[in-house]
Amino acid sequence: MARSTGVFHAAGAIDDAPIAAKDLADAHNVLSPKVDGARVLNELIPDGAVDVFAVFSSTSVLLEAPGQSDYIAANRALDRSLRRAATV
Repeated sequence: MARSTGVFHAAGAIDDAPIAAKDLADAHNVLSPKVDGARVLNELIPDGAVDVFAVFSSTSVLLEAPGQSDYIAANRALDRSLRRAATV
């Protein structure tokens, strides 16, 4: 039987609050798991090294829940980076 390998990136953090009530560190704590996590995985895993590279985003990019602007931004950044990678 052939062996299949894969990576699943499901990191995320939520800190619901109006953006005006957050400081840069608060936003970074929400953005980092998704954005930095995907960047690090991309740097560590050579092209073609895995059969599956799955990334879990969120419906927040469509629903735009109040108090989640940084979480929405993290998911949008993740989605865009994957779209760019898919076209390369």
